[in-house]
Amino acid sequence: MAVSPAGSRRRTEHGPQIDSTVLPTVRQVAHGIDLARAHSYSAQDDEAIAALLTAETKSPQLVRHNPAVREIVRDIQRRTPSTGRRGSQIL
Repeated sequence: MAVSPAGSRRRTEHGPQIDSTVLPTVRQVAHGIDLARAHSYSAQDDEAIAALLTAETKSPQLVRHNPAVREIVRDIQRRTPSTGRRGSQIL
């Protein structure tokens, strides 16, 4: 599922409904990362982080070394207020 900012709303609505457990682990992780990216585009940071953490439980090495994950986390950090408050309940 390719993710663009324009289609992120539709993907955040329908993405969680997809049962990726029937797919190979690599595809499950890719789905989780794509879902996290869609949530990030919609500024739904808690949902994005939750999707990344779920993907990480399936394959930590695929998540930790993925450039898209770094971009998602960087975007979330940029939206987090610099006053010391947390922007996400999960962080």
